[in-house]
Amino acid sequence: MSNFTLVKLIIHFVILVCCINQAPANEGVANKIFAVQIAASKTPLNKHEISIKHGITEPIEEENASDWQSGNSFENFILKIFLSDDEISALQRKMIDFGKDNLPQVFRKFYSLIIGKSFESPVLLFFLCLILFFILNIIGVFLLLNYTIKRKHRKEKFARIFGKMYEEVLISYMLGVIDWKTANTRLKRKEKKENRKVLISILLNFKENFRGDVEKLVPEIFIKLGLQNDSLKSANSSKIFRKTQGIIELTHLYPAGAKPIIKNLINARNDYVRSEAHIAFIRLNPDEPFGFFDNLTKPFTRWTQISAFNLIRIYQLSLPSFAQYIDGRHINIRNFSLRMIVYFQQLENIPGIIRMVESEIELTRFLSYEAIKNLRIYEGRELIKQKYWIETAKNKLEIIKVFRNIGMEDDFDFLEEIIAGEPVALKTEACRSLYFMSQKGKEKLDEIKNNSVHEIEQLIAHVTDPRN
Repeated sequence: MSNFTLVKLIIHFVILVCCINQAPANEGVANKIFAVQIAASKTPLNKHEISIKHGITEPIEEENASDWQSGNSFENFILKIFLSDDEISALQRKMIDFGKDNLPQVFRKFYSLIIGKSFESPVLLFFLCLILFFILNIIGVFLLLNYTIKRKHRKEKFARIFGKMYEEVLISYMLGVIDWKTANTRLKRKEKKENRKVLISILLNFKENFRGDVEKLVPEIFIKLGLQNDSLKSANSSKIFRKTQGIIELTHLYPAGAKPIIKNLINARNDYVRSEAHIAFIRLNPDEPFGFFDNLTKPFTRWTQISAFNLIRIYQLSLPSFAQYIDGRHINIRNFSLRMIVYFQQLENIPGIIRMVESEIELTRFLSYEAIKNLRIYEGRELIKQKYWIETAKNKLEIIKVFRNIGMEDDFDFLEEIIAGEPVALKTEACRSLYFMSQKGKEKLDEIKNNSVHEIEQLIAHVTDPRN
């Protein structure tokens, strides 16, 4: 796009110059008078002789020259805003003299024509300057981009070179091939800021991929190189990316320094910082990974919930009884706890789960219905049948699904009522629940089929089709 813009500007500039070049060769009377005055001031000839030479029949008076210089014509109005009459004349002379002194002979005539036309129509001068400004601006952008790209490539090149060298040295030390003194000597330029970032990146990679005794050496190397000071500085930075990066580095490589910082960031304003602090707390407190729930006042984001669940599975963390959190005031924690109760089949507080169907939050009620279904909590049947008629469409659908798992003959009338009067989606799910509930449920569905209209027959045929 930049190339196209540059080409357009150059084309416009060329067209403008061509238009100027094709302008009438005969100069205006005022311009000729001014030229005669300039020539008379530089030669011993008088104005009358020079005017005859230039074909001017009108007498040249001082008033004529002053008329031109004063800019009575509209064209010089713009220049007169910024310059006086004498300054305009002086500027034009200086520009012409500059061209004579500095330009090759072949360009002087054309240059003088441009200057003359520009001072006759200052708008033309303005547009020429504007075009020149844009061309210089684009050239500047190209030069800046070129410099930036080269600088980036240079940094990446040095990072690859030093990264490969550092990896070889550190692996040799960790495998016992060389001692620390030798390794420390071979780590060239490790004091440079960029190289220390490379070292931290390598150690993070080692921590994630090495296991056993070799893995234990990684934090030791981190401290021996004094890199914990860099990470502590990053974790205390006001910049969000740098702060989160510092938290990650400390969590993996310097847990002792991470704990006090993380404790103060549990309720951080920024979602990214707070999320990293929560994940770090879970990793660094395997015996009580969700201890921060008691002090949490800010949202427990969905991304953090997924990350927390993943950490539990990967590192086999000690599981708390999530039932203790479902009565809390924090909505995110309550919903997360319901999901964990279902996944880990925790049945310690069945009354608390059933009680959640009375929540004002639609999602909380949905998760409680889901828990009743998956945990097969039969005690909740009557309550959710009462709640069905005042629920949202999404929650109604989930309530009907519950009876597929815990439905009994007492629930046939409830499902039949749905089949008779509810929208198609709910009718279809009620038919499916009856069909998969039990053998008596299938018989009840056949009975409804024999006594129903054609529409219900189609729904039942759809549900009972093995392909569905």
